Parts: sequence; C-alpha cells; structure tokens
Amino acid sequence: MCLNGGTCIPADEYALPHKNFYCICPIGYIGERCEIAEKKIHILFEKNIIISQ
Repeated sequence: MCLNGGTCIPADEYALPHKNFYCICPIGYIGERCEIAEKKIHILFEKNIIISQ
C-alpha cells in the first residue's frame, strides 16, 4: 500500500469514508502513498572566491 518505507495506518471509516488507509511517509518522500521523492538542491560556495570589480 505505502511505498518507499512509508507506514500504513488504517483509516477511521467514519472520519475518512473514502479511504481505507493513509500513509506516514519517511523523510524524503511525499504523496498519498509516499510515491514522490522530494527534490532538494544543495548549493555550496567556495570560501576563497575572488569577485572581479
């Protein structure tokens, strides 16, 4: 049911009549079934950058 190591939690049929379960996704994944990998951009700056004038 849940993908990428997500935890499947049975849904309360009275609170969520249209769903049988929901997923708690691990860090790095989102979506109804944890099917989407979050995208991250890591930007690093060199300390010794020479800026021209």
